[in-house]
Amino acid sequence: MDEYQRQAYLSSLGVENYMPRWRLPVAPEPLACVMPKWKFASLPRDEVALTTRDEQHQSAKHCISLQTSKTNPVAIADVLRDLAAPQIPIANTELAQPSPEPIIAETIPPFALSIWRPRTELLIIDSRNTQFALPTELLLRNILSALFGAGAARGREEVLRWPLVENDLVSRTEEDARNALQVWFEVELEQRHATHVLLLGENAVRYLLPDDFSYEQSLWRWVDVPSSDVQAMIAPSLVELLQQPLLKRELWRSLTPLRISV
Repeated sequence: MDEYQRQAYLSSLGVENYMPRWRLPVAPEPLACVMPKWKFASLPRDEVALTTRDEQHQSAKHCISLQTSKTNPVAIADVLRDLAAPQIPIANTELAQPSPEPIIAETIPPFALSIWRPRTELLIIDSRNTQFALPTELLLRNILSALFGAGAARGREEVLRWPLVENDLVSRTEEDARNALQVWFEVELEQRHATHVLLLGENAVRYLLPDDFSYEQSLWRWVDVPSSDVQAMIAPSLVELLQQPLLKRELWRSLTPLRISV
C-alpha cells in the first residue's frame, strides 16, 4: 500500500503512528511505504529517471543487508541510518532532452466532515462548516425523529479532518484528499456495513465519490456507491438547509424511500 493508505488504516485501528524497533532474524526487509506514483507528475523527466534509479539502488542495497540479519536482530535505527547515508548518483548516459515545465497542483485549504451513525444501516456524512455557529445537530435530530420516530437520533458526532496528518511536507492537493478519503470511506463501509448513506454538501460528494460524480447534477438523487451494494442520497449540507429553509421540502420528498426501506 502507499503512504496515504497506511495512514488511513492506522487511523481506523486507532493507532496514531507505528514504527518497528527491531528486525528479527530472517524477517522481511522493512521498507517505507512510498507516496503514490503520481507524485512524479510534478518532476521533470530527467529527475524522474534519476529518482527511479536511486530507488532501485536502495532496493539492491537492502537485499545485500538482509543476508547479515539472519543470525542476529538488527536495530531499525541502524537500517534508517544506512538509508540516510548519501548515495552516489548514477550518471544518465542518455542524450539530454529538454525538460518540460513541471506541473504544480494547487493546494486545497483544510476542511472537515461530520459523521453520524444513528442506525446500524444508516451512515450520514455532512460537509462541516462551523463558522456560522448554526444548530446543525438539532436540525439532524429533528429530521431523524420525523423519519423514524422519537429517540431515533442516537449516537454522537464524529469529525473527520483533512489533512489526515498535520505535516507541511505532505502534499495537499484535491487528488490527495480524494485518494485518502475514498480509502477511508471504503474501509468504513467494510468495517461497519450500511445499506444507505446520506452525503450532505459538496465536499462530501467531491471527495468520497469518484470525480465523475457531479454534485449539482446528482443533487436530490439516490446513486450507487462504486464497489459496494450501498446507495447514497445526495443533498445540501445541514448549514445550507438552515440558511435556505425551503430546501427542506425537497429533502423530505427525497428521504421518503428511506423511511419505507429502513
